[in-house]
Amino acid sequence: MVNSKKRPLISACLIARNEAENVGRWLRSVKPIADELVVVDTGSEDGTDKILRDAGAKVLYRSWDGDFSAAKNLALDNASGRWIIFMDADEYFTDESIPRLRPFIERIDGNLEISGLVCRMVNIDTDHDDMLISTMLQLRVFRHLPGIRFHGRIHEALKFPDSRKTIILDGVEIYHTGYSSHITKKKLERNLKLLKQKFIDNGGEKEPVDYRYLADCYTGLGDYEKGAAYAEKAATYDDPIMRQEYGHIYDCLINAYEWGGAPEEKILDAMDRAIAACPDEPDFIMRKGIFQFDHHDYIEAEKNLATGIAAYEAHTNNAAGVADTARKFLPTTWQRMGRLYEMRGHFDEAEAAYLKALDIDRRNEDAVLGLYDALRAEGVNDTGIIGLFSSIYDRQQDAAFLSKSLSRRPASKVWLYYEQHAPVRSRVGEYMAAGRYDAAADAAGAALSRMHRLLTASGIIMGKKLSDVSAMLPPDVRNTWEENAEGSPHGVISRLMMTIADAGGKD
Repeated sequence: MVNSKKRPLISACLIARNEAENVGRWLRSVKPIADELVVVDTGSEDGTDKILRDAGAKVLYRSWDGDFSAAKNLALDNASGRWIIFMDADEYFTDESIPRLRPFIERIDGNLEISGLVCRMVNIDTDHDDMLISTMLQLRVFRHLPGIRFHGRIHEALKFPDSRKTIILDGVEIYHTGYSSHITKKKLERNLKLLKQKFIDNGGEKEPVDYRYLADCYTGLGDYEKGAAYAEKAATYDDPIMRQEYGHIYDCLINAYEWGGAPEEKILDAMDRAIAACPDEPDFIMRKGIFQFDHHDYIEAEKNLATGIAAYEAHTNNAAGVADTARKFLPTTWQRMGRLYEMRGHFDEAEAAYLKALDIDRRNEDAVLGLYDALRAEGVNDTGIIGLFSSIYDRQQDAAFLSKSLSRRPASKVWLYYEQHAPVRSRVGEYMAAGRYDAAADAAGAALSRMHRLLTASGIIMGKKLSDVSAMLPPDVRNTWEENAEGSPHGVISRLMMTIADAGGKD
């Protein structure tokens, strides 16, 4: 494609190694925007490079030596675009963002003072229904200029000439899946190994920001004593670069103290220092309120939860709010506020608080249970409660989650309704075929437990005999139940278990 002032050429760059699981999303994200794809493969063995070549990418090869910047700069050296999009393989633009980015680049292309666009990045956990972990601002789009290069073997960063400026690109959002539970430990182990090698290469010297990364690694890997020590060390540096890291440093410090079982006073002191060091970030006010609630200091908890919510709303109405790192604490904050309203008998306010929590995080089990309790206290009947849940959830897709959330209310027709629609997930037959008899026994026990709960609930709630409950059963076992309903309860359950096993774990 011809490069012109009217339509600047855009290059999407990537470094990748064994990213076959992720590059499909990356490709779908950047192909509608970019004119060329430039990839440096550092040793894939899972077909990543073939996927990218088949998609039209220019794939270069470089042996991996632990230097992220060198690999990224090689991609820059081989890119033709006037603008660069440089995301990681586990990052992708949201569907709403894709049509917005190119028109914005074309509008500002003539303003040579602007050399970088900062986007809001949302870290999500794909192992937990895309649960939000945190948000931040990241520079992922920039002009292709000789003076703009990556520096640092690990935690590489772009360095800009002093005369160039970046702006926040509101309305464009990137999702990042690299902090998902199944990935995090390996990534932290890799990062710690690279950091240690860096220190060896530098004769043992450490930069201030290294303490921040060491705190992150050790806390994430469960060495809370070292994690807290390095976070405390990082917090002693008072310079412009480190001040920008205070939010993450104190988050790490509080995690290390909480997860490591530090005394309550020490945790609260860390929270107070975090609030003082990060006055524009409502995260720590909310977090202190949640901590106080969980330690039964309800009066102080309510003050901080309410203050945190107000600060959050003010924060998200200005430019700094694009980062919105407090969002991960907001569902729990609203859920705890709902409990406080319930404790005072203000059930309407409790319901509103729980709904706000679920609007942000539909998988907040405590908010589901709290909403159920508040509705029940208000006198709403089972049909009304199921109707409200139906406006939020899909009966088939979300039945298992709702059943699990409401399992603490087993004498409830609402729980029974979702339990009977939840899929039977026994893997008995599958495990037996594989010779994994211990796992088969566990799966059989779980399925039997589910049947027992259904039978018990039907007896308590509806006063029915065993032969009357076929309508409550999942479709895949209903026929077996009806065929054997005249038999003994023990025999019926045994035959049902055989049906479940024969299904081989079908949902």
